[in-house]
Amino acid sequence: MRKYHDFLLHSASDLNAFLGCAHAAALNLRKLRDPASLPDRATDEEGAKLIQDAGHKHEAAYLEHLKQLGDVAEVTASGSLEHRATATMVAMREGSEIVYQAAFLDQPWHGFVDFLRRVETPSALGSWSYEAVDTKLARAAKASHVLQLGLYSDLIAEVQGARPQAMHIVLGDGTCGCSRPPASYYRSSRRPRGVGSTRISTTGRRTIRPIRSPICPFSTGSPAAACRCATMS
Repeated sequence: MRKYHDFLLHSASDLNAFLGCAHAAALNLRKLRDPASLPDRATDEEGAKLIQDAGHKHEAAYLEHLKQLGDVAEVTASGSLEHRATATMVAMREGSEIVYQAAFLDQPWHGFVDFLRRVETPSALGSWSYEAVDTKLARAAKASHVLQLGLYSDLIAEVQGARPQAMHIVLGDGTCGCSRPPASYYRSSRRPRGVGSTRISTTGRRTIRPIRSPICPFSTGSPAAACRCATMS
């Protein structure tokens, strides 16, 4: 969650926080609006830094692997969010095989995707389209990862005019997990995003009550097809 110009932007982390505990999301917004109203969150700074450094190394190692396979278009981490989102759209329209540090802005949501992978599936871009690839230190995919990638896939769809057919996670042990969400996932995932953005943004003008977290669609037995990015793992 962040203030950007005159509006509030939400991220996948905010959505996961809201679905886990609406009150926690409300406190996050209160802290953003009035930093002095709440104490700083207690954290293990050394432990957090170790995890962060390990995550950066994992991402960097995968980036080097992709560079050995072909060209990688890198979106600069500097500049405004609009500039980075525009650079991402340019790389997608040019048909780059891999886009690194892709940025998306679709108010009130935004996101930064580790990698976009080109697939030969037609879209508004041409005879190709893109799917999200995210690096995670975890040894197994979690429901929060699926929700995050689902949001990223929706942001990608806004640019290319077609829903990605799969989303990918490169796990900490180097394996690559691939899920092909059913159409029902996109329909059901929009509701918590709409409810979340509305309730978080209107904290202070309405009562925030706990809600039941939705069940990940992949836990219901929906088959996940074989990973198509095995050559990248």
